[in-house]
Amino acid sequence: MNGTRSSVALCRRALADLERTLGPDHPDTLTCRHDLAEAHRTAGQADKAVTLYEQVVADRERVLGADHPDALASRHNLATAYWAAGETDKNIALSEQVVADRGRVLGADHPDTLASRHNLAEAYRTAGETHKAIALHERLVADCERALGTDHFTTVTSLKNLAEAYQAAGEAEKALATNEKALAGCERAFGTDHPATLGIRRDLVDAYWAKGEADKTVALCEQMTVGCEQAFGTDHPITLSSRHGLAQAYQLTGRMREAVTLYKRTLTRRRKTLGFDHPDTLATCRGLASAYEALRWMRLALNHYVQAERRQVATLGPDHPETLTGRADIMRSFILMRKAKPAVRVGENLLPDCERVLGSDHLVTLTVRNSLINLYRVTGKIEGDVGMCEQALIACERALGTDHLATNNARQNLAHAYQTNERPEAVELYERAVAGCEQGFGPDHLDTLVSRLNLANSYQTTGRTRQAVELYERTLADCERILGARHRITRLARTSLRKIRTP
Repeated sequence: MNGTRSSVALCRRALADLERTLGPDHPDTLTCRHDLAEAHRTAGQADKAVTLYEQVVADRERVLGADHPDALASRHNLATAYWAAGETDKNIALSEQVVADRGRVLGADHPDTLASRHNLAEAYRTAGETHKAIALHERLVADCERALGTDHFTTVTSLKNLAEAYQAAGEAEKALATNEKALAGCERAFGTDHPATLGIRRDLVDAYWAKGEADKTVALCEQMTVGCEQAFGTDHPITLSSRHGLAQAYQLTGRMREAVTLYKRTLTRRRKTLGFDHPDTLATCRGLASAYEALRWMRLALNHYVQAERRQVATLGPDHPETLTGRADIMRSFILMRKAKPAVRVGENLLPDCERVLGSDHLVTLTVRNSLINLYRVTGKIEGDVGMCEQALIACERALGTDHLATNNARQNLAHAYQTNERPEAVELYERAVAGCEQGFGPDHLDTLVSRLNLANSYQTTGRTRQAVELYERTLADCERILGARHRITRLARTSLRKIRTP
């Protein structure tokens, strides 16, 4: 039996003994029930944790009073369990209440109040309200440094999460500087091998990667893995987390076969030590799937995505954000395997769930909607549905900005819909889409070449023959150089150019 399951079993036996000897409402019994709920959460059993925490909150408020520190602690942990269960709205609402109540009862600078403010900021970040999270984290860091000192655990954790919020907002320089400050404080307070120190060093890896410093990224991950193995042993959860991070670094730097080997080792050990259903185990399963996908070993990728999604449904529930993301992975796998019908089936079932749970402007929702529009276009299920494409582009621009790659994909879809309906606005949209591909992927990327062919076709259909011929010629030359003479896109460019030249 792995450690997390053992903890649940021990807490359950202790609770039964206390209920029998002291009664269900004794403070020690309530504390044990609180500990059992936390054991379930640590074991990845979020729904069980929520149910038990809700019971503990009701019991502690009834027995001890709503303002008792223990009652407030259970409400604080219930909010955390809501987050783990994917119930974002409940998490935010309860976190806001706990911040207000702890501030009133304990004072604004009490460590428990500061911890609840930290959880609220993280709740905002999880919900996609990044700028609100940054503002709250910045105030929290200042208050923690004043009230607790620069090396206190809560201060360091707040710095760490502020860096993550900066990273999510695309502020890479601020993220890097904040992570380095958090790492220095954590090393002073806890040492180089403390789990919190290693966690911050892992975030520093992300910051280096965001700045394009690939060599530093891999080197730091390798150092972390060796250090964790020496400090904790090969199968400790912290070591396994570090090994998972190193596999990600190999994957991000194109060392796919090394990534696959390390993911497979980590998955085997995580299944043994944490169990098949633990969130960390499922994360490694999905990481291995994504590495297989990058190598175009699609059957293996799809198999692991399906394994992870089925266990996410069983442990997290069908509406958890991680479950929805897993279903989106399966949809993408079918698309890459050119299996349009099952991809459409998954997408049509998934999109309403994403809109209901995540909202219309969430990145996963936007990606699924754009992919579904692409599939409709390929399969001919709809032809030029301008309204759907316009809504998708508006949502992407509102949520992601005009330069995001998902926005550019939506722009191309709308351009195609306009062209199908013989609307001249298609040309301008295709021109913007080509510019977006060149900026996001580079001039030699396959998507950029396809986008240029679409623009050339748009020139041709609107009577701008000279511009069409020039663009077809340039694109054909690039396709032959990059893809080779026999690639299907090269053949398409050659055929299109021959047709336009034929009187």
